[in-house]
Amino acid sequence: MSRSDNIFLFLANDEALRLYDESLNKLLDSKCMDFHMEHVPLNWDEKKHTGEWEDYRVVDYETYRELHHNLCFKYREKLRQSSAQQPDHKKDNGG
Repeated sequence: MSRSDNIFLFLANDEALRLYDESLNKLLDSKCMDFHMEHVPLNWDEKKHTGEWEDYRVVDYETYRELHHNLCFKYREKLRQSSAQQPDHKKDNGG
């Protein structure tokens, strides 16, 4: 499936949509992770793909990649922070 066979979607809830509609950089620079990126075939089913999301925007491939990368980065940072806050569960070696 080539890029020309796909539509690129930015699916989001209120905060992410508001930030995106103000400017792409506002969303990228925010901590907001309440969005999802998806690529769908040209004959996509809107109800099937938008499901739980409040709204969506069709975006170009470069915007899709930038938003997808940003979302991955935000989740990676969240996971790092979460694991850094977990106590070490080392076995007591009796010593």
